[in-house]
Amino acid sequence: MTAMRLPALSPTARGLLGTLAEIGRPVSAKGLLLRCNPRPVTTTEAEVDRWRGREHDLRRAVAELHETGMVAHSVQKQGSEVVQVVWIP
Repeated sequence: MTAMRLPALSPTARGLLGTLAEIGRPVSAKGLLLRCNPRPVTTTEAEVDRWRGREHDLRRAVAELHETGMVAHSVQKQGSEVVQVVWIP
């Protein structure tokens, strides 16, 4: 049996992929980001800036995983909200 060669992924993308594997089912991109990057309890400007920067990195990692084919996604309507759902195919 030949080992499958995985594409080179950023550390953030690898972490997201691991979290998605732990969840084991399709999840909203928003829910995945909140799980990996909870909003800070205190709201000092520096903490909020770090949180926003981390969220930006995580969104970029979701796009990276999708571009490499490591995750699939669809857009669904849930009630009055449109939600992007991601999963490992």
